[in-house]
Amino acid sequence: MNELGPWNHKEMLDEWRTEDFGPHKVRKCSFCGGLHPEDALMLFKLPGIQVIPTDKSYKLYIRDPLGREAKIYNQHFTPEQAKAWNEIRREFHLDEDYVLRRIEKR
Repeated sequence: MNELGPWNHKEMLDEWRTEDFGPHKVRKCSFCGGLHPEDALMLFKLPGIQVIPTDKSYKLYIRDPLGREAKIYNQHFTPEQAKAWNEIRREFHLDEDYVLRRIEKR
């Protein structure tokens, strides 16, 4: 895990903190601020949600109709969640299967 930086990588140092994302309560990682995968998958299904790819293969943003953004890091996804994401990814016509590819390398 050296590519993530010089931080302490012991288990259980971080937690999921609940925050508001519009009318929804979502969990965000206390370390990176990324959405919990279950919350990300729920938000993807809402009307008007936009997916904003980045130049990084492990990160993307979602934006709601009012312009609020949240980031998603694929390191949080389990293989099952990655498969669910890839189904949603096809709906948004994103070109890369990068979440699943990244998970399978673990």
